[in-house]
Amino acid sequence: MGTTIADTDPWDRPRERLLRLGPDALSDVELVALLLGSGAPRAGVIEQARELLRRHGGLAGLAAQNSIGLTAAPGVGPAKATRIVAALALARRFGTSTDRRDTLRGPGDIERIAAPLLAGVVDDRLVVIAADRASRVLGATVLPRTRAHEWPAPVRPLLAEALRHGAVTFALAHCCTEPTGDHRPFTATVAAAAEQCGLRLLDHVVRGAGH
Repeated sequence: MGTTIADTDPWDRPRERLLRLGPDALSDVELVALLLGSGAPRAGVIEQARELLRRHGGLAGLAAQNSIGLTAAPGVGPAKATRIVAALALARRFGTSTDRRDTLRGPGDIERIAAPLLAGVVDDRLVVIAADRASRVLGATVLPRTRAHEWPAPVRPLLAEALRHGAVTFALAHCCTEPTGDHRPFTATVAAAAEQCGLRLLDHVVRGAGH
């Protein structure tokens, strides 16, 4: 059994070091341990955090998991799993914070805003970036049950998400796992339906596999 929090000098425990030195002074294992809060019956929280990272191939793999996948690890129940998923989701969304009032001027802006949300996503899920009349970002969301290669195109959930943010314009992005696919019919269908609702589709950016 590895070293536990109880075995560590209080001055050097993760929570105390974070308060004293800030989060950058902590390792990935220690930060995940703080999210877990407590260990498993036969393992300390540091050991459990290390095992979670090992099991999922580091932070990138951990960020790609959902709560159900995380609960497969011994000692990780729904409360711990949802804390980790929520924290990593916030980290992905940081780049799309509406406090910055990003403006969608072209495909580069769309890709930059969508990239954190598409990190670890490998199944063609779509990101909807809602914007106002001046193309200033109102919010960005990954639609969990909507895929870019569905046909007929999943128009209703895409438009509903844009309208939920009060959008006038919006953009789409997804990471392509089918390099030979033609996305133009999908994009044209969504654009036509959006026009009927008083919305305007600015662009649909397709990121290549491996980006």
